[in-house]
Amino acid sequence: MLPDATFINQITRDGCVSESPQRVNEHYARSRVGLCLSKEEGTMRVSAEYLLAGLPLVSTRSKGGRDFFFDSDYCLVVDDDPHPVAEAVGTLVKRNIPRHYVRERTLEKIHRERERFAKIVDGLISPDDHQSSSLERIEQLAANNAIQSWRELKPLIRQLEQAL
Repeated sequence: MLPDATFINQITRDGCVSESPQRVNEHYARSRVGLCLSKEEGTMRVSAEYLLAGLPLVSTRSKGGRDFFFDSDYCLVVDDDPHPVAEAVGTLVKRNIPRHYVRERTLEKIHRERERFAKIVDGLISPDDHQSSSLERIEQLAANNAIQSWRELKPLIRQLEQAL
């Protein structure tokens, strides 16, 4: 049905085989636009991955919040139909938006949200202490690969405690 498409994941009876992060980055480097086409999803981290890789993206309308870091300069949301999707891809390719621009703008948005979240956490932990900040600890957790994999909660908590 898609003669010009290249599917990068090996398909098995159990689903797609995951690619290594290095291979994923190689595919992103060869791509010009990311696509987010499901109507409903969980975190859909790939939308943020595309943006952090500097890729503009085309999305269909959805539930789940993948549009939280979108920016109309480099993200187009279209109807769930092949023709508007193709038009939007063509539009973004023609815009030739520098990857560093997409990445920097996305990182700015992520940093603002981390700061906002840290203030909320700080207010819950110590509402009278205006000097404390959880931002450094939150950034350490975000950089910790332990939270990026599936595992039982108790061993994960122990590993995160050791990291801090």
